[in-house]
Amino acid sequence: RRPWDAGFEPPEPLYGPHYVDRNGLRPGDVGFIPPLQGITGEQLALKTQGLPKGYDAEYRDLNGRAPGMPGFIPPCYDSAYVDVNGLLPGEQGFLPPPVPTVRPTARGQRALGAGTYDEQYRDANGCKPGDKGFIPIVKARLGKTWDDMAKQEPKGYDRSYRDAAGRAPGDEGFVA
Repeated sequence: RRPWDAGFEPPEPLYGPHYVDRNGLRPGDVGFIPPLQGITGEQLALKTQGLPKGYDAEYRDLNGRAPGMPGFIPPCYDSAYVDVNGLLPGEQGFLPPPVPTVRPTARGQRALGAGTYDEQYRDANGCKPGDKGFIPIVKARLGKTWDDMAKQEPKGYDRSYRDAAGRAPGDEGFVA
């Protein structure tokens, strides 16, 4: 059916890793607002407040897969994400989800060292590296809180952070 036909129902608004909302947030960022075309009522009210996980069931990865589908690549990961080798974030050799090539420096998929994390990691509060109060993987295991980290790491990351090129803070060429 076409939009002018009786009974036309607009398709669900789908979005992918390259979509940027009106606030400059991308899927995976807490508070991200997905496309709202065709959404009304309670669902509209909820989505305009921003998504707590930064994406929802309407998100599609670069391969067109939805959350829950085999092979789905999330736009971010947290401490519960298990990589293709059965490793958790912070374990030696952990492979974060592939980064969509939205920047020329995007690293694709590179194994991370023990305790390290990249820009896609989200802590238990939904914060990402660079956010005030972000809790790195090892610090979370030690029971550190948002308040602790806001004081200890005002930049929102520690030496375990790796930029898109795999460099640590203090390394030549590191980009926060």
